[in-house]
Amino acid sequence: MDMIETVDIIFSSTSSAESDSDESRAKRPRIQNFVQDVVNKYTDTEFKENFRMHRRTFNYLLNLVKEHISSSSVDVGHPTIDAKRQLLCAIWYFSTPDSYRSICTRFDIGKATGLRIGVCDYKMLFTHCYAGEVGSVHDSTVLKRSEVWDFLLNNEKFPENTHLLGDKAYHLLPTLITLYKDNGHLNNEQTF
Repeated sequence: MDMIETVDIIFSSTSSAESDSDESRAKRPRIQNFVQDVVNKYTDTEFKENFRMHRRTFNYLLNLVKEHISSSSVDVGHPTIDAKRQLLCAIWYFSTPDSYRSICTRFDIGKATGLRIGVCDYKMLFTHCYAGEVGSVHDSTVLKRSEVWDFLLNNEKFPENTHLLGDKAYHLLPTLITLYKDNGHLNNEQTF
């Protein structure tokens, strides 16, 4: 059994439903073909400046994870996001100060489609990514569909009182510590 020292950083969009008006359902303007027209034309130096890793490191990482983040299912009306764009989007999120909304516009994805779960170790090194769920799926459901969920349910993976830290959208588990939900009744210690 390996000693696990993991910090789970959950990046997720808000789960609030949008208005049913025609305006909210209209496709919002986005940057088209950013990966093909811009990222693929970056010099190696520009790629490293923007993604904080060498292109060959990215390609190595993509080869390691692509079968795990590729989807063979197609949601009617919504094209599948290829593994390369998913990973580029996730790394951009971790590498830049851009907002979630800005990243969705840049990578031409819906605001609830981008990176949903990212796991980092205690050195803040990216160790797991789960992305690509449709926007109507609640954050806790995304967690339950990911490999992280099976990991959380295995108490042997958490020796010596270790835990993952998770988003407040998730349920508290013996292996997952979540933030207090602020319903206006938290004391100073709980909000610190």
